[in-house]
Amino acid sequence: MAGATLLLNASETIGSLAGGGVLGGTVSFGANTLNTGDAGTTTFAGALSGAGGQVIKQGAGTFNITGAQTYAGLTTTGGVTNIYTALGTGTSTLTANATTNIYASQTLASLTIGSGTTVTFGDGLPFAPAAEKFGAPAALVPEPGTLGLLMVCALGLLGRRRRAA
Repeated sequence: MAGATLLLNASETIGSLAGGGVLGGTVSFGANTLNTGDAGTTTFAGALSGAGGQVIKQGAGTFNITGAQTYAGLTTTGGVTNIYTALGTGTSTLTANATTNIYASQTLASLTIGSGTTVTFGDGLPFAPAAEKFGAPAALVPEPGTLGLLMVCALGLLGRRRRAA
């Protein structure tokens, strides 16, 4: 249904989330948690919003996020998550505990990368530290055709070494 809104008044777990896009579609979950993901591949192009809320991507499948995002946090716990849009407006957090590919510039309050997890920026080169947490304000700035740049509090790469292309 074009322009439909799903309003969650409590935390919810669903098998998969798909649709949105040019037909509209919003999932609003307030300060609650939306758990989504199964073994399939889905794309959600609608808006996800929740002041203080979070999305947890679970399951072995692939979740493509392409629509407007205005919620407090995204946690990836399984499968692959492809992020093609900005997550919020600088107050959001990203906790990557599963493969996460970032194809849009991000300004985040914090970024946590779990041990053994690979986070790939738009340039296709992975950043896979043992286990890192970067506090606010952190910005991920992928540059097409070049190496992605991780800036933490405008201090630079904190000694990270880049792999040769």
